[in-house]
Amino acid sequence: MRIRQITELRNTQKISKLVHESSEPIYITKNGFGDMVVLSLEAYEALLQEKGTPFSKENTSYNVLFEDRNENFGYLKCSCSPIKVQVGNPSFHAEQILSVLQEAKKENISLVVFPELAISSYTAGDLFLNSSFLNACYKAAWKVIKESENYDIFFTFGVPFSYQNHLYNTAFCCYKGKLLGIVPKSFLPNYNEFYEGRYFVSGKDIHTMVKIENQTIPFSDSILFQNTLDKKLVIGVEICEDLWAMDSPSIRHAMNGATVLLNLSASNETYDKENYRRELVSTTSKKLQAAYIYCSSLQEESTTDLLFSGATFIAQDDEILSESSFSLNGATAYIDLNLIENRRRQASYLNFQNKETRLPFSLEMKDEVPMLSKTPFIPSKNKVEIYEKILYMQALSLVKRLKHTKQKKVVLGLSGGLDSTLALLVAVKAMDILQFSHQQIVAISMPCFGTSEKTKHNAMELAKQYQVTFLEISIKASVESHFKDLDLNRDDPSIVFENAQARERTQLLMDYANKVGGIVLGTGDLSEIALGWSTYNGDHMSMYALNASLPKTLIQDMLSTFAEKEHRTIFMDIIKTPISPELLPLDSQGNIKQYTENVLGPYIVHDFFLYHFIHNQFSLKKIYFLAKKAFQKEYDEKSILTWLKIFTKRFFQQQFKRSCMPDGAKIGPVALSPRGDFRLPSDVNYEDFLKELDSL
Repeated sequence: MRIRQITELRNTQKISKLVHESSEPIYITKNGFGDMVVLSLEAYEALLQEKGTPFSKENTSYNVLFEDRNENFGYLKCSCSPIKVQVGNPSFHAEQILSVLQEAKKENISLVVFPELAISSYTAGDLFLNSSFLNACYKAAWKVIKESENYDIFFTFGVPFSYQNHLYNTAFCCYKGKLLGIVPKSFLPNYNEFYEGRYFVSGKDIHTMVKIENQTIPFSDSILFQNTLDKKLVIGVEICEDLWAMDSPSIRHAMNGATVLLNLSASNETYDKENYRRELVSTTSKKLQAAYIYCSSLQEESTTDLLFSGATFIAQDDEILSESSFSLNGATAYIDLNLIENRRRQASYLNFQNKETRLPFSLEMKDEVPMLSKTPFIPSKNKVEIYEKILYMQALSLVKRLKHTKQKKVVLGLSGGLDSTLALLVAVKAMDILQFSHQQIVAISMPCFGTSEKTKHNAMELAKQYQVTFLEISIKASVESHFKDLDLNRDDPSIVFENAQARERTQLLMDYANKVGGIVLGTGDLSEIALGWSTYNGDHMSMYALNASLPKTLIQDMLSTFAEKEHRTIFMDIIKTPISPELLPLDSQGNIKQYTENVLGPYIVHDFFLYHFIHNQFSLKKIYFLAKKAFQKEYDEKSILTWLKIFTKRFFQQQFKRSCMPDGAKIGPVALSPRGDFRLPSDVNYEDFLKELDSL
């Protein structure tokens, strides 16, 4: 132990040398009694880490401290809540905040964001210079904190906070009657209609502790709030103008692991501001790969010079999940922490810094699953515009392939089904771009044992409408000759019976393309590719796969939309025709008796599985629970689980077909090309996936 008298502190160089020579502390005495301890910075930081104080490095290491203990599948119900305003009346605002929290508790909301300076009102003007008013704000804020003790809700509200003779525009971040931390505004607007520099100072780079009501509270622009019961929830906070700044605190928060970003705002309204603000919020959520929750002040703020709209947004992955303006209702939505956690696969997220302090709180996340769209691949708005764009993108990809191969003709099998119909539309569009005749498109109908008159007629009508070259070439004789070579009973509808037809069709298309100097267009879609619903080296193969990243549900909806736009009744007839490969003989009345969805299950359900399994990387357990809720009115739980098992088995078993699939440009959000989005061994073991399903 080293002991020195207080007078030796005058020799700072000597003391500095002593504390750095050893990690031991130096005890300073005054009048013979112990007075203080001097440590090197390294020893002090080591001590902090050992003790686990709020600003210790240990609290930034959630891998050790925190563990998921719930089954809520990562959903967090959040809300933005503008409140009624009486300018300059903090006690009234406190009551409004508490009232909102009470309602939020009833609605099972776990996180609530209130506006900037909610406790004081943003437009209080020179009252911010008045000590009595600031004291009233402080008392009202503390009343909110104390009376929120029974609310299992993380919430933040704006408070003018005085520290060392400076006033800061801050966010009080609270949970269960405790003030967890205070986050100051970094960037103060002092231009045009804003005069914050008159009252406040910037809190940029502040990192200290303050004493409030006998509690030591972190006060910093570099703190995150970590849920100890679910490590996926890490909250970062910024205030209004911070979002508009080039060096937004939210950027730093996200780089340090924040998954949910909160913005307390008081953004006044002008007629040209709404769209810009919305796009800024949505783009920030995409850029930072985090949820972004934005809450602004209501129009009851002073209208002496400005008007406020209470603009609120909850955004994730560039999508505005909920928004509101000129309303007390605010915005409420579920954010998906699992989706945010998937940013780990993004190389651009490797800039993880781990330089901000994490403050723990223990929020029991509610076991709730929101209602999701049954058709996640299908756009919810602007369908005509989006589908025209998809068609144009497909056509451009084909144009590139034709130019590269110096071919002027395309050949495709036209069955009168969904996929080949879209492929024909793409080919027509490509020929129009190239200014080639539609006669350069050779559409071949290849009827066999299971071909119905309806689908054959539809194929012929399509070719006629688009004025393409149409051929009908029966493959019955060729297939029967092949059966004879194989010594196969013609009346035995085995897998060989089906696959021989599919391979004969592909052989005919390939050879005819050679004959006329063209390329064979593949028509198979993403849903079939995912399930392996194709014959290896049959319809599995082509020279260019146009529909490789478009699922069955989207193709069906595209044709339905085009039918309405172009008044083509032939499209609607094709859409209403049951999906079938038409490889088994017809019944005695000449009707199709082989229905794909009777074997696999509905494509609408499989596309739901596919989207969430590949695009969102959800667990099978989560997908099952989401599907149960989405399809609760259409299908029973047992059927959904059966179809999910079929999807899982076929997805993994049929990977070998995807390992050698033909070229086809990615057009939608999911693609399974081994050269592009998806890499998986053909012989991967998937038993653990099935065990997960068996446990359900």
